[in-house]
Parts: sequence; C-alpha cells; structure tokens
Amino acid sequence: MLEVYREVTASAPDALTVWASLVDPPGGGPALAVVDVTYLGDGRQAGALLEPFEGLGGAISDDRHERPMTTLGDITGDPVDPSPGIGRCELLTGLDETVLDALTEGLAGGLAPVLVLQLRHLGGALARPSDGPTAGMPEPYALTATGVWSNYPVT
Repeated sequence: MLEVYREVTASAPDALTVWASLVDPPGGGPALAVVDVTYLGDGRQAGALLEPFEGLGGAISDDRHERPMTTLGDITGDPVDPSPGIGRCELLTGLDETVLDALTEGLAGGLAPVLVLQLRHLGGALARPSDGPTAGMPEPYALTATGVWSNYPVT
C-alpha cells in the first residue's frame, strides 16, 4: 500500500491530498491500512487519480463521495472528545526506498504502543510561500505516530 501511496502522491495535483494510515487497534484485532482522501474537483477526475489504489484489494469499507465543505473534518473519523494520548510528527523530504523499507520493517512486529502511524501528503498551498503562519512548508510529507498515554488502561 505504501508504494501505491508514494506513486499517487508523487504526481498529485494541488487539489488532491491523500493520507495513509496504518492502524493497530488495541486488544489484538487485525491491523488495518486506511487511505483518506480529499479532492477539490470533479469526482471523475478523482477516480482516475486514485485508480492505482483499486488494484490493492481487500477493502472493507469505501466512503468516497461528494460532501459539503462543512463535513471535511469527518473524513478521517478522528475522535472529537479529549482522550489520553501522545503523539509525534516529523516532516519528511521524500518517500524513497530507505523510508519505505524502514516503515515496512518497523511494522512487521506490530505498532504497539503506537495505535496509528500516518503519512500525510502535504504540498499544494502549504508548500507555497505566504504571509500566513505556515510561510511555506517545502517538505511533501508528514509522518505522525499516535498512541495511548500509558498511565491509562486501554479497554
């Protein structure tokens, strides 16, 4: 999945943002690969841009549909209430074989205590210089790891 993610994001237009998450649910459930997408354009064009993901197989859910801007925050299904957690984020200058190999090797033994390892495709307006708070972020990816704060039991 990570190789397809790299292929799609390497040539993505500014209107397309793709996040790839590897989720290791607490309690020993099977790990999941999740792809979250936002495309600000025609749905048919989005389908063509995302076509490489179709060949992966094994989808258990597909929630792609047009939605109003007011519901963009619902795409990832992140919790909205406070919860005990800890995270770390690093900006990446690319996704070469070394990075993909390190991620794949790291995943082989499970993610614990990390629950979600997420690659966020940046670029577009974030990469351009601006007078805003980001002032241009040239790195094309962010790698985020999120886990449960260890002083609280996972139920």
